[in-house]
Amino acid sequence: MRHLTDEQLLTRLDSAVKKERRAIIEVLACLSEVERRDLHAELSYSSVFDFCVSKYRYSEGAAYRRVYAARAANRFPQLY
Repeated sequence: MRHLTDEQLLTRLDSAVKKERRAIIEVLACLSEVERRDLHAELSYSSVFDFCVSKYRYSEGAAYRRVYAARAANRFPQLY
């Protein structure tokens, strides 16, 4: 990244942030659907939280925030 000009770096960061936002929306939508279908239980996880921590190695805090956000967005789709 050191080879980039300041302008190039900021443009690249803008692009990365936009991609990150799209990706998190997709993750939340998928987690919501996993929970709706009870897929976590079919895979022997006690909860979607446990599924996130055990299968995807999210920290407990990161898993909690994603599950909470997915549930909120499920209730209020305009959050997406």
